[in-house]
Amino acid sequence: MKKSCIFLGNYKPVLSNFDWKSIVGIPVIAQNYWYRPYGDIEELKHPKEIYQIHWEFNGKDSANKSSNEWIEEYNKSGAKIITVSDYEGLHNYEKLDAWEYTKQFGFNFFSSTTAFMFAREITLKRYDKIYMLGFYMILNENTISVEYKEQVPGVLDAIDLARKNGIEVICPMENIWRNLSKITTVDWANIDDKRCIVPYWMRQYFDGRKVALKIEIEAFLRKFYNENKN
Repeated sequence: MKKSCIFLGNYKPVLSNFDWKSIVGIPVIAQNYWYRPYGDIEELKHPKEIYQIHWEFNGKDSANKSSNEWIEEYNKSGAKIITVSDYEGLHNYEKLDAWEYTKQFGFNFFSSTTAFMFAREITLKRYDKIYMLGFYMILNENTISVEYKEQVPGVLDAIDLARKNGIEVICPMENIWRNLSKITTVDWANIDDKRCIVPYWMRQYFDGRKVALKIEIEAFLRKFYNENKN
């Protein structure tokens, strides 16, 4: 019998008729602010793990909520929080070495939080079957949302790699994602020391507000790219 887990996305409308009692006993691995769409569902209040991989997460999101909300909810959940940074106040978290994962899988693999989830499971080999629930990432069946034009191809690559490593992946959105004709991606092959592509988990620091840190990261990334292009 295959050992299964659930990757939980945060788009609840696609799960409006889902029987949550059917997943009791299956580990749920959630993302970021999972408690907002699913806080009223008893079976999802205590996921096994929650991914918060945004580098040096500053505690703010689009609704300008403070980090206190996130940390409080994370601690209440009892879940292990998977991060790439240290966070004061978190009771139970595991800090991933993002750079080691990048060396193993490549920069182009990590276009989203979901890609980190796949990379870790491919590495740990804990599960033989992954169900992807609560993922959408499109405006309609003909258009990928602008935010996800890089993320969708990355997730599809992650699904493919998981299968090559013997993991069965069940994703209700997969055929729609693959059939969409206009997907933009980064030309990773042409990266050089004059053009710095910022990893997904670092992007919040490239908004002009943290100039000194931005310069420091750019210098580090150029060095990293030059050392690992081949």
